[in-house]
Amino acid sequence: MAKAEAKKSSVRITDELFGDYYLSRDENQFSLMREGFTAPVGYYSSLGGALNKIARIRSIQDTPEQVTLREYIDAYNKISNQIIEKFK
Repeated sequence: MAKAEAKKSSVRITDELFGDYYLSRDENQFSLMREGFTAPVGYYSSLGGALNKIARIRSIQDTPEQVTLREYIDAYNKISNQIIEKFK
């Protein structure tokens, strides 16, 4: 019986818009990871869900400590649209 070929177990997905985060894609899910940490931030069944989480995290990182709801929504929409537009 011939040996089965080793399958690639995951793919690392990076982009400058992700900041210090990256995605690891295996055959079942996307794992959101942060550089320098071993535990995943979260697991997502879709790329869209993972990208939305990155947008939420980045919108918090890129805004002052206290903002109005409008300012937060604007910050979230800005980073979300940057991610979407880059890959259109």
